Amino acid sequence: MEYYHRWLLSVAVILLVGCNPLEENTLHGYIEADYIYISSATSGTLKTLAVNKGQQIEKNALLFAVDNEKEQQEYNLALAQLAREQLILKDLSSGKRKEELAILQAQRRQASEALALAESKMAREQKKYQQQMLSEFDFEQVKSERQQKASAVDEIDRRIAAESLPARTAQYAAQQHLIEAAQATLAKAAWANQQTSRYAPVSAQVFDIFYYPGEWVPAGKAVMSLLPPENIKIRFFVSALHMSQLRYAQTISITPLTGQPLLAKINYISPQAEYTPPLVYSSQRREQMVFLIEAVPLDPLAVSTQLHPGMAVTVTL
Repeated sequence: MEYYHRWLLSVAVILLVGCNPLEENTLHGYIEADYIYISSATSGTLKTLAVNKGQQIEKNALLFAVDNEKEQQEYNLALAQLAREQLILKDLSSGKRKEELAILQAQRRQASEALALAESKMAREQKKYQQQMLSEFDFEQVKSERQQKASAVDEIDRRIAAESLPARTAQYAAQQHLIEAAQATLAKAAWANQQTSRYAPVSAQVFDIFYYPGEWVPAGKAVMSLLPPENIKIRFFVSALHMSQLRYAQTISITPLTGQPLLAKINYISPQAEYTPPLVYSSQRREQMVFLIEAVPLDPLAVSTQLHPGMAVTVTL
């Protein structure tokens, strides 16, 4: 298709030259452009169209948005999961809750009271033993009972100390990794949600719109095309005889059908010749060989309102 298009343009150039002879170093050309196609990253119903066809927009302006209900739900879920993991880490860092420690403190008070009674009993029984009013066996039982009460108090003290400590290092590190995974999931969900809205990558004109609100947009399908002024270019063809006069970055003059001449710079010279069928190449017909040349305006912003794709121009080398 591209070759056919160029072939038609080549024929048109030859016909124009034949019908309207130009001065030397003056050629026919036309305006072309490289469009930026803005597509949707996800499939969905087009919910918002924030621009109109032909409108001039600034960089980062909202262009359109597709329905994001699914992406928003996934983002909310990821946000809740991250909050849950962070609360678990906080719980591991602070040790047991106050209510659980209060239960242990109450148990310790009971054990201390039991120990105090056992010590009081042992003091009385010790006097009886010294007065030989109590057998050694009975006295040893009293001593053993007191020791058991003391051991119970010591055990509860150790439990309180242990429960007041944060989680073990390995358990704490594992929870931190879970939080990092939750943060990555949240970032991915946030990115997916952001992709449902597209913004202008550059300042440009909205050249065409392919979908409108309410229509289903497939993922990767262009919703609109943009035309930045710096993407406007001039195309023209020269014969092999004129190729020696051209060089890359050479300044040329272009004249629209209406308006003043404008300056442009050559930024592409085709290395391959194109022919105009049905002519057969020979040394006698070599003037029918043409080469594609492209140029860009020196001041794209200033001429963007004067040059439009498809417009015919006169090129002066």
